[in-house]
Amino acid sequence: MPWISLISFGYYKMFFSWISLLRQWIFRDNNWILWILFLGIPSLEQYDRVMNVNVRAVYQLTMLCVPHLIATRGNIVNVSSIAGTRSFAGILTYCMTKAAVDQLTSCTALELASKGVRVNSVNPGFVVTELHKRAGMSDADYDNFIERCKTAHPLGRVGDPEEVAQAIVFLASSTASFITGEHLHIDGGRHATCFR
Repeated sequence: MPWISLISFGYYKMFFSWISLLRQWIFRDNNWILWILFLGIPSLEQYDRVMNVNVRAVYQLTMLCVPHLIATRGNIVNVSSIAGTRSFAGILTYCMTKAAVDQLTSCTALELASKGVRVNSVNPGFVVTELHKRAGMSDADYDNFIERCKTAHPLGRVGDPEEVAQAIVFLASSTASFITGEHLHIDGGRHATCFR
């Protein structure tokens, strides 16, 4: 899910699901957020909407949590996308927002490192969720889409949400205590391929 951040508060871990927090806003008007992503070059209004959801919300939550994260030496794991590190036709604004999340992750990691706060991101490839179906894609079209996505990942399959969740748990854990500013691709090797 592209709208999840995990923030560790000492012994407590809180998951902020942007989808649940912003459900009424994101999914109103027939799932306009997904519709906007595949328009190519969006209007300025559409651009602002996607930037507000994918970047501004992450920035605002991060800034609100920083004092507590410093006090507890917590950490942040942002959910970005392979689209933050690779360019794809047809999803211009989405790629821009995920690149912004990656820079937010890197810069915040540098800003907070001296205070003992780690900041990382996960960058999934295609992961099976209900997002496309909720946006109106038929079952047959979705099945065809998944088959095409399998060929784009060198491991020959698409990702599972559990795989992304496990990477988030790892980055938030003490096992990753010497990792900060990292963008962990969970994409079956797609980030390492040439355009196809």
